[in-house]
Order: sequence, then structure tokens, then C-alpha cells
Amino acid sequence: MNPTRLLLLIVVLLAVGGGAWMLLNSDHTPSAPIEEPVATTTTEDKPPETGALSAQHGEQTEQAPAPARSEVKVDRSKRESQWGFFGKVVAPTGVPVKDCKVFLVESAQGTELFRFMQLAQRGVTLPPVASGATDEQGQFRLGVETFDPNKAFEVRVVSNDYADKAQGGLRLTTDGWVDAGVLQLEPGITVSGQVTVAGSAGMPIADAEVSIKSNLPFEVSVVPGRERGIVVRTDASGFYRATNVPPGVHTLSAVAPNYARLTIPNVTVNPQSPVTQNFELSPGLSIQGRVIDGTGQGVARARVVAVAMSSKTPVTGDTFTDENGGFEILGLLDGPYQLTAKAEGFVDANEKPISAGTKDVQLVVEKQGAVRLTVVGKNGQLVREYQVTVKSYFAGQPNPHATGAEATPNMSPPPAAEPAYGNTAIPVQHVRNPKDGVALIEGIDPGTYALQINARGYAMAFSEPFTLGPDTEPPHLTVQLNEGGVIAGVVVDANGAPVAGAAVETRPNDLDDNPFTVMFAGMIPSKVTRAQGQTDAQGRFEFKLLNAGRYQIKVSHPEYVETYCKDQEVVVGQRIDMPPIVLQMGSTLSGVVRVDGKPTGLVKVTVSSKSDPNAPSNMPRAAGFMCDAYTDNEGRYRMSKRLPPGLYEVMAAQQNLPNPLYQIIQFQRSKQEFSAAGQAQLVIDLNLEAVK
Repeated sequence: MNPTRLLLLIVVLLAVGGGAWMLLNSDHTPSAPIEEPVATTTTEDKPPETGALSAQHGEQTEQAPAPARSEVKVDRSKRESQWGFFGKVVAPTGVPVKDCKVFLVESAQGTELFRFMQLAQRGVTLPPVASGATDEQGQFRLGVETFDPNKAFEVRVVSNDYADKAQGGLRLTTDGWVDAGVLQLEPGITVSGQVTVAGSAGMPIADAEVSIKSNLPFEVSVVPGRERGIVVRTDASGFYRATNVPPGVHTLSAVAPNYARLTIPNVTVNPQSPVTQNFELSPGLSIQGRVIDGTGQGVARARVVAVAMSSKTPVTGDTFTDENGGFEILGLLDGPYQLTAKAEGFVDANEKPISAGTKDVQLVVEKQGAVRLTVVGKNGQLVREYQVTVKSYFAGQPNPHATGAEATPNMSPPPAAEPAYGNTAIPVQHVRNPKDGVALIEGIDPGTYALQINARGYAMAFSEPFTLGPDTEPPHLTVQLNEGGVIAGVVVDANGAPVAGAAVETRPNDLDDNPFTVMFAGMIPSKVTRAQGQTDAQGRFEFKLLNAGRYQIKVSHPEYVETYCKDQEVVVGQRIDMPPIVLQMGSTLSGVVRVDGKPTGLVKVTVSSKSDPNAPSNMPRAAGFMCDAYTDNEGRYRMSKRLPPGLYEVMAAQQNLPNPLYQIIQFQRSKQEFSAAGQAQLVIDLNLEAVK
């Protein structure tokens, strides 16, 4: 599948799912370069780490797989962690808050946004990265196990006395621990009311569950206790009261045994006045049943979701099975529903139509499939340690000219389209010393796949495609690894002097930088080896162990304009020595962002190129240029990339606003157009209005 065609498909999906908001809220901060020069790197005996292989050896770097649905990580706020975030929580009066729960979660920004959309669609939630509680002085520390400069984080404070607090736009730095600042809690707003029986002249319903949940496009990072939002229960008189509701637009719902769930969407909660919302519940039904595996055994902790199939019964319910696989979904109206059961290690099961009130539903979840794998080296010797990534397989479209049957005489027929490999949510598996040289790769849903193999000292390789059905016996695949090819070169400036410390990376030949490829680079399937490195003191770089294919080389340096060199054809066993790559000077862009006249931190500034119809034909094009920066506490920003000559647009928005729509408003209101014509420095200040 051509990357451009795949991007077009993504664009269509974005248009349907709110792409404008995602684009404006995306994060395109470039990856930090690898510290050691590629040219001086030698093979080590250190085994590869799961999810991040050595770029110097031409091996591919994969995104970390999604955690299991049922996983809840333990407290990781250890002071001996090398990286993390610290801060302080205070009450509205400024007094430190003791024993307040604090969580660190992943944030859906930039390249992670599309992954978060996929996880939300599958109903997967990510547990907190770290959790802890404030001490006597209101201070907290949340440690992070792995350093990843591309990930964005949020600190979330959960309180029963005040409104929950979120501090976003946080990133790790090589300095270690990052100060998240003082998080001052705000007084909550009271939402109260009574739950009664519809048409009964006020007969109360005791112990009804009332949930108050903020309206968000999607939520994947969920902290414990807030899966359904703020939840309270009614007293014996049917009254409920929540005093810690944050301002914003919320969805309120109430449900009780033998009553239908009633949902009130788009309830505006503001500090000016408390909200009173009563519920009159009509008689309701439930669906009861059991989730079992193929042998008839109950499956515990499976999530069962009921979705109404008729617009006349717009009610959705969900629950988890007990130890014997039993479940009951409350609050349903009379009508047909589709039931879906999800459980780790099993293929999702769907049944429809199931009428509300049914008591004996059986949902059978089949175990996921598996494949047996043997990996050998160039000479047929067993490879004892490697990583396996399960990829979706898409066969290339057959080309009628590929056989030469209709080819023009004396001309080579065009090749058939190459197959494509898509990412899956199946975790990367680290294989070490498999029994009898055969590894069992499990957890695969029915479909067609190929295995990607990464091993130290070899080029990345792919298995033959295989297809699994519900009852398919695990096929046995053998993959032979080889040394791949080599790309080497030197980076110089306009005067021919070597440029040391330039970041160099290998990329698919057809992958062009633009807002969509930057956002979804990790989602675009490719056979080429993605590797990164730096030039040495003589400006040299070298990538070994590259999988065969057509590459482009991207070179970045903070003092020069990014440069791309395409059409580098890598062949197994051969070396490419590229002509010198010449970097050109560009313009730096910096400035100060003020909100209501005050320099403000945590503001995202985005600059992007625009088409300039009046530009001279010989002027270098800046098409596709995009870069982001964030202001410091004094409101200062500086773009990490130099701008080539061209026409640009710059805009900014605060990152800690309570509603993403407010960011769109600030981006739109702050837009400025400017030109870069080779100046050494450009200074543009931005003035924002606070959105209220």
C-alpha cells in the first residue's frame, strides 16, 4: 500500500472524526538525536531491549505496545527513578493538601493522538504511568521507568473535597526530574438532585448510582475511581449530592436495579450557581448471562457491552463478569441490543439481537491464535535471541505487465506492487533461547499476518504471510536473517566544512514531511529499516544492517535547514557511499507570547509553511515545513528548526485550557503571516486573549 494512499485514507477518517481539532492540537516535536556517532559504533554483546533496538545497527524502533486491558500498574513514585515529575498540591487558600491522590498519565498529543483514537475505538484504557499521594507539605514525586522525549504527560490530582486538577503539556528532559509546578485546586461546584420513580408522584429510589462525566472527544488515560466520572449514590430519600464537580459541560446519568438508565447530556456546570438535576426513572430491564470459552469454562473479568440497535432505545450499558463468567447489565429499555464481550487472550465475541430482559445469554469467546517460529542466520545456524512484531499483511495489487505478457518489446515490465505491513496492537515479544529453537507467538486474532524479526547483528526481516482462522493449528514458519545493506556518507556546510552532530535518519522513500505524516509517522507501514544516528567529528555517518529497499536520508541540525536525499536503493550485501550532503543556513524564529498582556508559559506555538504564488521560481521551496515550540515561564519560545526561505503562518494556544475548543479559538485568533528570506534571525511576538 502506497504511503500516500494510506495518508489519503487517514485524511478521510480525520474529516469524519474531527480532524481539524486534532491537527491544531497535534504535537510535532522532533525526536531527540542519538548521542553516539554512528560512524564509530561497534557491535556489542548487550541484548536488545524490548520495544527499542539500537539505531546504530540499523534496527527498527517500534512504539511501545498498548498495555493489557486489565492491567493496573502499582505505585511507581520511587525517588530512585532516573526520570519523573515533581510538584506540589495546594488548596484554593494556598495551604498544602496532604494525602491527595496524584496520577501521571499519557497525554493524547502529536503522534500519539491516532493511537489513542484506535485504543478508544477498541474500548481499551491505559492505566496511569505512575501514582502516588502528597506528603505533609503537599509535595509529590511521580517516577517514570523509561525516558521518551516524544511522549506528552498529564499530572492529574483527584480529590473528594475539591474539583479534580489536570496539568498537561509535560515532557521529560535529559536533566532527569521535571518540575510540574504548584497545582492549586479549585473549589468544586455542587450538583445535586433527587432520583424518583417516573409517574409515582415522587416515590424515591434509594441507592441509585448517579454519575457525572465531563464531555470529551475520547478518553483513554483513565485514573482509578474516575472510569465513569464522579459517582455518588442516593440516600434513603433518593437524594444525591456531589460537591467536587469541575466547571464545564458534563453528561449526567442515573441507574438503579429494575430501572432504566436515564442520561442527561450537555449539562453546563459553571461557578456562578450550583446545578440541580432530578431524575425520574422508568421501569427498566437487564440482560443476564455468562461469558465462556470454547470448552465451556467461565471467563472472569471480561467486559460486556450492550449497545441499543434501535434509535427508540438509545441506552448503552456495560459491566464486567464475575469469577464464574456471569454478568448482568442494568438500566436497559425494552428493545434489541448487540452484546460484545472482550477479554484478554480471547477474540471479541458479538451476539445480536438480544432483547432486554433476556436472562440466559451465552457469549462464547474463542482463544486467540498462535504461530510457531524458528529463526536462523545466514548460514542456517539457530538465532537464540530476537524480537517479534506481528504485522497485518496486505498483498500488493497484481500488475498485468509484471509477467511481460503485455510489455513493450525491449522494455522491462513494471514490477508488481509490493505488499504492505500494518501495525497491530499485539505486544512486541522478546524471544530468548526458545525450546528446541521454536518460539510460540500467541494472542493473534483471525486474519492475515507476517512476522517482523529484529535481532542484533542482522538486518530486519519479514516472514512469509500466514492466515489464522478461529480453529487454525499454529503454523510453523522459518525466517532466515541476513546482513542487509549499508548507506554511508558525509554532511558538510556550504563551504565544504564537515558538520558534526547532525541528526541523520533513514526513512521510506515516498514519505514526505507534512502535518499528516508527522502526526502519523509511526502508523505508516513500511519494509525499510527506520534508524537514527549522528554525524561524527568529520561529518560522517554510516547505517549498517538495513533491510533491502528504497530509502531517503533526512539530515537535521539546529544551525541548518533540514535536508532530504531520496532514491537510495539498498541491496543485501552492498554498500552505498552517497555524495556529500550540503546543508544550507536558514532563519531562526523566536519571540514572546503574552496572554492578556502577561508573558505566559505552557503555550504551544506552531509555524507552518504556506504556498506563495509570488515567490521567484528559483527560490527554495518551504512546502510542508512545520514546527512546534512551547513557551517557558517567561513566555519565551524558540523553534528547534531553521526556516528555509518562504511564506509562513504562526499561531499559538495555551495547553492547560479546560476545553480543547478553547485552543482552537486561540489558534484561529492568533494567526500571523510572515516571510522568511534567509535572515539569520526572525522575532515574532504573539498576543493572545484569554478564552472565557
